[in-house]
Amino acid sequence: MKLNAKSLIAITVCAIILPTIAADAPKETKTKKACCNQQQAEQPQVDLVFVLDTTGSMSGLIKEAKEKIWSIVNTVSQARPTPKVRLGIIGFRDRGDTYVTDFNPMTEDIDKIYSRLMTYQAQGGGDRPESVNQALHEAVNKMNWSKNKKTTKTIFLVGDSPPHMDYQQDVKYQESCKLARKKDIVINTVLCGNHSDTRGIWQDIAQRGGGSFFEVEQGGSTITIPTPYDVKIKKIIIELEGCKIPYGDATIQRAAMEKSKVSGSIFKSASDTANAQRAEYKIYKSKSAPTTNDLLEKLSRKDISQKDIKTEKLPQKLQKMSSEQRAVYIKDLQAKRLTLTKQLRELSDKRQQYIRENISKKKLENSFENQVFKNMNKQMKTKGLELKESDLKL
Repeated sequence: MKLNAKSLIAITVCAIILPTIAADAPKETKTKKACCNQQQAEQPQVDLVFVLDTTGSMSGLIKEAKEKIWSIVNTVSQARPTPKVRLGIIGFRDRGDTYVTDFNPMTEDIDKIYSRLMTYQAQGGGDRPESVNQALHEAVNKMNWSKNKKTTKTIFLVGDSPPHMDYQQDVKYQESCKLARKKDIVINTVLCGNHSDTRGIWQDIAQRGGGSFFEVEQGGSTITIPTPYDVKIKKIIIELEGCKIPYGDATIQRAAMEKSKVSGSIFKSASDTANAQRAEYKIYKSKSAPTTNDLLEKLSRKDISQKDIKTEKLPQKLQKMSSEQRAVYIKDLQAKRLTLTKQLRELSDKRQQYIRENISKKKLENSFENQVFKNMNKQMKTKGLELKESDLKL
């Protein structure tokens, strides 16, 4: 059989293309498998929101919240597998006060939330019922909750006064609880003080919201034990904050400067105890979730090499250095950070041991931190996360 020119061309093309397609098919399968493996290895997430009564009677708990927010976030971060933690806060008062709600969406930048919390002063209120309904509705309906079904989504409603049930155009807590269930959000309630007019409603909210109810003293029942290590830890974390090199464009450089200012403000305004707790969280997070725009992190992860560093992406100080000077500066900073990090971890372990040796089991059991720990552990287990008793940070 004779083949014309067109037939010969068609056979030749098939001979070239078909093996290529066959060779590419397994690659595509491998790519899909890699994507699946990446999705399976996706870091779990915890979305945590505190809805906090900031009226006059809550001064004690607000003061203690400023001391303990870091230890709570640090405790949650200890879960296995290690989760990404986002924190949000809503302060609420009542109509006619300075504000009805102070809304702060969830973020991984805990410094941002803490800085806002530090501005809270217990004021207003006085007539007992407060705008609980509005605050809870905003927490459920307006907060930037993850849509991932595997995410742990938890609210802690903290206060001592019942909601106004007489306000018109106000979404009542029963409706908010129903919506929370649909969104897989758990609502826990924390009653501060012995208030019989609030207890029943707080229990009802927790039951409807699929969460737990517990009581603490009006002052909060938190554990605050100054240790001999707090000041040392604070000094080290201040030094560690300086062991960073922001790497990126002008926007990244400005953001780094702003974060540095926020850190400086926290160092000055927060107590030594709170700064120590913040340091413990920072050092743990640096291990589990490294900063993406820090040059030293990029170099340690081998995302970039010294020869690939672009001068225009460095802070002004380093741009003025020669490549040799810069290499020496980076090497010294890396060594300093390793030393400080080791010291901080050792001091943090000693600090936690000191606290546990100087606290009674009864006080620990009834503490606000332990109640949050137990409830978070129960709720996180449903999403495949687990905490051990030793993970409770104080």
